[in-house]
Amino acid sequence: MKKVILALAAVLTLAACGGYYKSGNCEYEFFLHKDISFSKIINSCGK
Repeated sequence: MKKVILALAAVLTLAACGGYYKSGNCEYEFFLHKDISFSKIINSCGK
């Protein structure tokens, strides 16, 4: 039971470290820092 609680706490902590930001007409999702943005890395905005 203790492992389940620790795993859940880790997931909730990591989930709280993400967010969104808008740059021009594009909206990017980031994890931990806005420079770590998968949608920006794969150029999902077409720029």
